[in-house]
Amino acid sequence: MANANVAQDSAPVGSTPEDLEAIFQSLMDSEAMISQEVHEGLRDLADSADLTVRPWKFMAYVASQGGNFFQGISDDAHTARLMAPMSKILEEFSDRMKLVSDLSSKAALRIRLAGCSHPEFNTWREDSTEGGVEL
Repeated sequence: MANANVAQDSAPVGSTPEDLEAIFQSLMDSEAMISQEVHEGLRDLADSADLTVRPWKFMAYVASQGGNFFQGISDDAHTARLMAPMSKILEEFSDRMKLVSDLSSKAALRIRLAGCSHPEFNTWREDSTEGGVEL
Protein backbone atom coordinates (compact mmCIF):
# COMPACT_ATOMS: atom_id res chain seq x y z
CA MET A 1 0.00 0.00 0.00
CA ALA A 2 1.21 3.50 -0.78
CA ASN A 3 2.52 5.51 2.12
CA ALA A 4 0.20 8.46 2.88
CA ASN A 5 3.25 10.42 4.04
CA VAL A 6 4.86 10.40 0.62
CA ALA A 7 7.33 13.21 0.20
CA GLN A 8 5.80 15.87 -2.01
CA ASP A 9 8.89 16.16 -4.20
CA SER A 10 8.59 12.53 -5.31
CA ALA A 11 4.83 12.57 -5.86
CA PRO A 12 3.20 13.46 -9.16
CA VAL A 13 2.39 17.19 -9.23
CA GLY A 14 -0.96 18.13 -7.68
CA SER A 15 -1.59 14.69 -6.20
CA THR A 16 -3.54 14.24 -2.99
CA PRO A 17 -2.87 11.20 -0.80
CA GLU A 18 -6.12 9.71 -2.10
CA ASP A 19 -5.04 10.30 -5.72
CA LEU A 20 -1.69 8.68 -5.02
CA GLU A 21 -3.35 5.69 -3.41
CA ALA A 22 -5.62 5.23 -6.45
CA ILE A 23 -2.66 5.57 -8.84
CA PHE A 24 -0.59 3.19 -6.74
CA GLN A 25 -3.39 0.61 -6.61
CA SER A 26 -3.89 0.90 -10.35
CA LEU A 27 -0.17 0.24 -10.82
CA MET A 28 -0.28 -2.78 -8.52
CA ASP A 29 -3.23 -4.17 -10.50
CA SER A 30 -1.67 -3.51 -13.90
CA GLU A 31 -0.67 -6.14 -16.43
CA ALA A 32 2.60 -6.24 -18.28
CA MET A 33 2.82 -3.65 -21.06
CA ILE A 34 4.18 -6.16 -23.56
CA SER A 35 4.23 -9.92 -24.02
CA GLN A 36 7.35 -12.06 -23.59
CA GLU A 37 7.50 -12.41 -27.38
CA VAL A 38 7.54 -8.63 -27.85
CA HIS A 39 10.12 -8.36 -25.05
CA GLU A 40 12.42 -10.76 -26.88
CA GLY A 41 11.87 -8.87 -30.14
CA LEU A 42 12.82 -5.58 -28.51
CA ARG A 43 15.95 -7.12 -27.00
CA ASP A 44 16.87 -8.50 -30.44
CA LEU A 45 16.23 -5.07 -31.94
CA ALA A 46 18.99 -3.59 -29.79
CA ASP A 47 21.51 -5.98 -31.33
CA SER A 48 20.29 -5.77 -34.91
CA ALA A 49 22.46 -3.79 -37.29
CA ASP A 50 19.82 -4.03 -40.01
CA LEU A 51 16.92 -2.85 -37.85
CA THR A 52 18.65 -0.27 -35.67
CA VAL A 53 22.28 0.58 -36.37
CA ARG A 54 22.15 1.09 -40.15
CA PRO A 55 18.88 3.05 -40.16
CA TRP A 56 20.17 5.16 -37.24
CA LYS A 57 23.35 6.02 -39.15
CA PHE A 58 21.43 6.76 -42.35
CA MET A 59 18.90 8.90 -40.44
CA ALA A 60 21.77 10.89 -38.94
CA TYR A 61 23.34 11.30 -42.37
CA VAL A 62 20.11 12.46 -44.04
CA ALA A 63 19.31 14.76 -41.12
CA SER A 64 22.70 16.42 -41.59
CA GLN A 65 22.04 17.17 -45.25
CA GLY A 66 20.84 20.47 -46.64
CA GLY A 67 18.84 21.39 -49.69
CA ASN A 68 21.46 20.30 -52.24
CA PHE A 69 21.05 16.68 -51.15
CA PHE A 70 17.30 16.80 -51.60
CA GLN A 71 17.65 18.75 -54.84
CA GLY A 72 19.74 15.85 -56.13
CA ILE A 73 16.94 13.42 -55.30
CA SER A 74 14.42 15.72 -56.93
CA ASP A 75 16.44 16.20 -60.10
CA ASP A 76 17.79 12.71 -60.69
CA ALA A 77 15.47 9.70 -61.14
CA HIS A 78 18.32 7.24 -60.47
CA THR A 79 19.11 8.87 -57.11
CA ALA A 80 15.41 9.04 -56.26
CA ARG A 81 15.06 5.34 -57.07
CA LEU A 82 17.99 4.54 -54.75
CA MET A 83 16.53 6.70 -51.95
CA ALA A 84 12.94 5.41 -52.22
CA PRO A 85 13.55 2.19 -50.24
CA MET A 86 15.58 4.18 -47.72
CA SER A 87 12.56 6.38 -47.13
CA LYS A 88 10.52 3.29 -46.26
CA ILE A 89 13.28 1.95 -44.00
CA LEU A 90 13.46 5.29 -42.17
CA GLU A 91 9.69 5.36 -41.67
CA GLU A 92 9.76 1.81 -40.25
CA PHE A 93 12.70 2.83 -38.05
CA SER A 94 10.70 5.83 -36.85
CA ASP A 95 7.77 3.59 -35.93
CA ARG A 96 10.07 1.26 -33.96
CA MET A 97 11.68 4.20 -32.16
CA LYS A 98 8.24 5.62 -31.28
CA LEU A 99 7.35 2.24 -29.75
CA VAL A 100 10.63 2.17 -27.84
CA SER A 101 10.13 5.76 -26.67
CA ASP A 102 6.56 5.10 -25.54
CA LEU A 103 7.49 1.92 -23.66
CA SER A 104 10.53 3.57 -22.09
CA SER A 105 8.47 6.52 -20.89
CA LYS A 106 5.76 4.26 -19.46
CA ALA A 107 8.27 1.95 -17.80
CA ALA A 108 10.01 4.93 -16.17
CA LEU A 109 6.66 6.28 -14.98
CA ARG A 110 5.72 2.92 -13.48
CA ILE A 111 9.00 2.81 -11.57
CA ARG A 112 8.54 6.41 -10.36
CA LEU A 113 4.99 5.67 -9.22
CA ALA A 114 6.05 2.53 -7.40
CA GLY A 115 9.01 4.34 -5.85
CA CYS A 116 7.12 7.42 -4.71
CA SER A 117 6.26 5.73 -1.43
CA HIS A 118 9.93 6.24 -0.48
CA PRO A 119 10.76 9.84 0.47
CA GLU A 120 14.35 9.26 -0.70
CA PHE A 121 13.34 8.04 -4.16
CA ASN A 122 14.28 11.21 -6.04
CA THR A 123 17.67 11.28 -4.33
CA TRP A 124 18.24 7.66 -5.29
CA ARG A 125 17.03 8.44 -8.79
CA GLU A 126 19.59 11.21 -9.26
CA ASP A 127 22.46 9.34 -7.64
CA SER A 128 23.54 6.92 -10.35
CA THR A 129 26.52 5.63 -8.36
CA GLU A 130 24.57 3.75 -5.69
CA GLY A 131 22.29 0.84 -6.34
CA GLY A 132 22.16 1.52 -10.04
CA VAL A 133 21.53 -1.23 -12.52
CA GLU A 134 23.75 -1.53 -15.53
CA LEU A 135 21.73 -2.81 -18.47
